[in-house]
Amino acid sequence: MLRRLLISLFVLLSYVGTTFGQSFDYLPAPVGGHQIIAYPQFTLSYNETHEQPDWVAYMLTSQEAMIEDSFSGIFTEDDSISTGSAHEDDYRSTGFDRGHLSPAADNKASEATYQQSYLMSNMSPQLPTFNQGIWKRLEAWVRDNAITYDTVYVVTGPVFVHNL
Repeated sequence: MLRRLLISLFVLLSYVGTTFGQSFDYLPAPVGGHQIIAYPQFTLSYNETHEQPDWVAYMLTSQEAMIEDSFSGIFTEDDSISTGSAHEDDYRSTGFDRGHLSPAADNKASEATYQQSYLMSNMSPQLPTFNQGIWKRLEAWVRDNAITYDTVYVVTGPVFVHNL
């Protein structure tokens, strides 16, 4: 079910997003009191309670999707988060991957934007089989659609289960 939901979300955004023109003037609804930060390649809403984004939104063009440059990323805390972002220790010995919500491969416009994709505020805990499996394939599918349709708008986010 979750797999179908994620794929449906990306399909909808890929095709509907192309009708909005070249600007990314819409974002998901703000979440009560959560900090929203806009970086050059993506925008996120940070959930302090869960130390991860509520959502991450970005526009991906065909030119960006085809960039071949290879940078090296380093996971770092996000100093822009007023309450302090998640950090490496939050993931240590948990069995979860630090899953990019705006993938590094979609942020290759410059070394600076690539490194911003490694900010801990852009990470969500993902089981390794999910992160390195279907999520990785979904990210590649989004890039393929950006190349096919010239521009796609993408919104990703975690599913909080049993959250009271």
